[in-house]
Amino acid sequence: MDVTVLGVQIALVIGLNEVIKRSVMEERHYRYIPLLALVLGVGMAFISRQTETVAQTVTNGLIIGLSSVGLFSTAKNVVEKDELG
Repeated sequence: MDVTVLGVQIALVIGLNEVIKRSVMEERHYRYIPLLALVLGVGMAFISRQTETVAQTVTNGLIIGLSSVGLFSTAKNVVEKDELG
């Protein structure tokens, strides 16, 4: 799996999550965002389909989804920590 493509896919999943969260979701449904990221990640992996087997593609999709959630959470925590002092 090409690292550049992986980075772009992670960024796209983060962006799509935010667009969906801000336009469609109510605040009480925000707890489903990690699940949405997993679904988007697997979908993104199937669209690019850079691996030979379905199992590898699903694994790559899970990596994309989980990485996007972790990256967003880390960035959010850093920003909040800076705002506090």
